[in-house]
Amino acid sequence: MPDARIDITAAAAFFGVAFSPEKVQRAAQRGLYSAGLKLKSIIITQEIPACSPKPVDRGHYRGGWRVRKGSDGNGVYVVIENNVPHAKFIEYGVQRQNVRIGRAMIDALTEWVRRKKFVGIAKDSKHVGQFSKERKGVRRFKGTDTQARSFAWAIANKMKKRGVFNQGEGFSILGNVMKHHSGTVVEKEVFLELKALFSKKR
Repeated sequence: MPDARIDITAAAAFFGVAFSPEKVQRAAQRGLYSAGLKLKSIIITQEIPACSPKPVDRGHYRGGWRVRKGSDGNGVYVVIENNVPHAKFIEYGVQRQNVRIGRAMIDALTEWVRRKKFVGIAKDSKHVGQFSKERKGVRRFKGTDTQARSFAWAIANKMKKRGVFNQGEGFSILGNVMKHHSGTVVEKEVFLELKALFSKKR
């Protein structure tokens, strides 16, 4: 996963004011954390809505994004992460050869069909009449549990042929944000926090 790094060793010389390295690091981390929150907002308000189809069902993935602080021997850092179980599949996809259809998968898809009820338009005689049009462009499944499971199998077989999430390639949601936005956002937020710190001694 790409990251954004910023060297603050010359900050005191740049601003012409001396501060302890610890205070400079804390200020930098405040900037990193602010940048992390802004990047998280871009993920939720721009990147996820831009995906087609959107990888959001009950909102667990969208609500699973977190920003946390840390430090190690190399300095301070901030991590943007999503630890819900399916986040890695949305990010990186599942290649078709890695799709394993089993009971757990079918059960989950069947529950999705029952709850979401949106599965498309039946094209074969077996399922004709199992949909009713409730509003323009949307058709709702009105079949039995057995038929819902049948549709779950159809979805699973489609995943097996095409892969999961963007035909198995994943949406690279965090990757795109880090690639296209992180550098500018991190530099700006860290600079503002360092400027505020060094301004106190002027």
